[in-house]
Amino acid sequence: MGRIKRLAAALAGAAAGAEIARRSYKAVQTLFDPHTKRAQENLIGQVCTISTLKVTERFGQAFFDDGAGDLILQVRCEAENTLTRDSDALIVGYDADNNVYEVEPL
Repeated sequence: MGRIKRLAAALAGAAAGAEIARRSYKAVQTLFDPHTKRAQENLIGQVCTISTLKVTERFGQAFFDDGAGDLILQVRCEAENTLTRDSDALIVGYDADNNVYEVEPL
């Protein structure tokens, strides 16, 4: 009788462990799902919100809400502009070498 109880307990523990592992795998899988990631080039044509006091050809940051939270982007604007904190800007390009977005005022 003791063997049957031990076997039942071992099977119940294995089943519980398998369920925990399955749920953990699904949770981690969603973090790394390539279909949920937004490629940098896909932001071109989107609107971001400037978070710095100015944007120049060498300096600037902006927020972009991707639906999962705000992304902090490094942004640049070659032309003279009036972009400042809380201004909306259009993302018009992406420099992959420097991980910088080119923006224009709206």
